[in-house]
Order: sequence, then C-alpha cells, then structure tokens
Amino acid sequence: MGTGYGLTLFEVNEWPTAKPLIEDLVFLIASAATANALSHRFTTVSHWRIQAGIMVAALMGAGISLVSYQSVRLETIWIQLGCTLLVSVSLVSKRWARFGSGDRLLFATFSIVCGLLVLQCFAYFFLPDTHRDIAAWRDSTSGFIFQLTGGAIGVGLTSAILLALSLDVIERLHRVAVTDVLTGILNRRGFEEECLRLTKRLQGRSSLSLIMVDLDHFKKINDTHGHETGDLVIARMAALLDRESGQDGCAGRLGGEEFAVLLSAHELAESVARANEIRQTFARLTWPFDTTWVHPTASFGVTPILADEPYASFIARADTLLYLAKRAGRNCVMYGDADSHVLLPTNGEPALVD
Repeated sequence: MGTGYGLTLFEVNEWPTAKPLIEDLVFLIASAATANALSHRFTTVSHWRIQAGIMVAALMGAGISLVSYQSVRLETIWIQLGCTLLVSVSLVSKRWARFGSGDRLLFATFSIVCGLLVLQCFAYFFLPDTHRDIAAWRDSTSGFIFQLTGGAIGVGLTSAILLALSLDVIERLHRVAVTDVLTGILNRRGFEEECLRLTKRLQGRSSLSLIMVDLDHFKKINDTHGHETGDLVIARMAALLDRESGQDGCAGRLGGEEFAVLLSAHELAESVARANEIRQTFARLTWPFDTTWVHPTASFGVTPILADEPYASFIARADTLLYLAKRAGRNCVMYGDADSHVLLPTNGEPALVD
C-alpha cells in the first residue's frame, strides 16, 4: 500500500495513462494480499475468483475513466471501491468461532477503514475534477484528502496489526498456562478460570451442574501395564469428557486421574443421566492391552451449582460425592446437593446414602 501511495507522488509533467493504471494495479494487488491474509486468519476460504473479477472490473473502470472521460476523480473512485470490496469479501465471510482478541481488533479496524473509504468515494462525487498534471492533482482538495487518508490508514492499520500480534502472543501464553499438556483440555487453573467465567455469565439464566470424575484402580493400571498405558487411559477419558461438555460447558483435568466437567442448561437429573452415559461409554471401550485383571472404569460425583455459590464450595461437595462413590464400590454415580446424597449404582435403582 505504501508503495502505491509513493508512486502517486512521483512527479511528472503529464500523467500518461499507463502510470496511474500501474499505481492502481499496485493498490489492488496489495488489497488482494490483505484480503487473503485476513481470510487465512479468520479461517475462511480464499475467494480468488471473486477477487480476480473485482480487480479486472476496477482496472477497466479506472482505464475508461482516464481514457474516455479524462477524469482522475472517477479513476480514484473505481480503485478505492475495488480495494474496499476486496477486503470486505474476507470480512463478510468470516467465522466467529475461535475469534480471539486480535481477530476482533483486526476485524473492527478493517471494517472501519472500509467504511471510511466508501464514504470518501461518495465525497469525491461532489468534488471538482482536476487536470492530470501532478502539481494540479497534488494541490487539489481530492489530492489532499487522498494523501491524508493514505497516511492515516497506514498508521492505523500498522498499529492495529502490531497490537493484534501482541494480543496473539499474550493469548498463546495464557493458553499454554491453562492447558493440560497430556490431554489438551483445561488444567486445574484453567478449569477454575473457565468455571468462574461460565457461572458468572450463566447464573440465573441457566441451570448449572458439576460432574467430578476419578479413574478406578488407576495405580494398578500403571503398575501392571506401565505409565504409557496409564497416559492412554487418561487421554481417552479426557477426550470423552471434552466431547460431552458441549459448547457452553467445559472439561478439565484437575490432577492425576481426576477430572471435572461443568454442564450448563442441565438440571440435576439431566446431568446425572449424562454422567451415567459417560460412565457406561467409558466402561465399554476396548483397549490395546490385557484387561483381564483390571478393566478401566470411573466413578462420578454430580452436584448442582447454587446461585452465587463459591467455586470452592461446589468443588468440595462434588469431591465428597466422588469419595462416596468410591466407597460404594466404584464404577457408579453418586449425586446430590448439600442435604442429601443418592447413589446410582451400575445396576438397580437409586438408593439414599447417609
């Protein structure tokens, strides 16, 4: 873009038609490259056919404006609209999924720039045309607006890109700090942060439940088959819990063989049913090692999250329920609130537990 603006200031007595069209081509190529970079960042497909059509139409319009109408003003309008359309295509086709702070900053900045360029094109309609002599164009109102806009856009976009890169680094470091290396789900710190965020956002508008999970006889699995096998069991449970947590929930590995899942929009009965489905699915998995002496299973503690309840409170209650499930024989679901505990065994009807 800077090269294009620099070429417009290259002083000649008369502008041959080729020079402004070369400048226009530089602007369009720069805009197309920008659009492709945005598309790649926003995880959208590249619309190269549309971009090629826009570039050809803009160049043809600019050429006709210069040759047939001798109008620098119309040529500028054609090219600015072409550049704006090239970038706008990538903005319109964006996907909001996984949009980080840097993505939102770039989207907002480029949207504002495109909007200002469109307004500028409308303003050019009401300005008088100028002679194609460089001195006349430079001293004209439209030339002043063009140069001022170019400088402002250059500074604004450069600042936004540098800030977006800084935000990317910060988010990447934070993601590393809150992600469990083995499983790829949240670690204890990350789960607590996400849990507090979700409870604050959804409290009062949605039912929330917590499922605490612990692998049964995990030490025996490690001792019998080795730590690599233990890592495999942990990773499979994490993948299962991550899938079952849904878009509005979260799953985390709290440490060792212990996991937690926060479910939103789930009453206690629904959460208990979901926990039992997870238990059954995990118990039915086939494994690439001998399960004669120990077959991987898990125990579950499920509890509702009360309004404005501290994180430590519902975590402790779910942990107590999980301990009771272990005492009840493992491979079962224990659920309840602060006043009662109910066991959902592997087979049979639920039973109250003191």
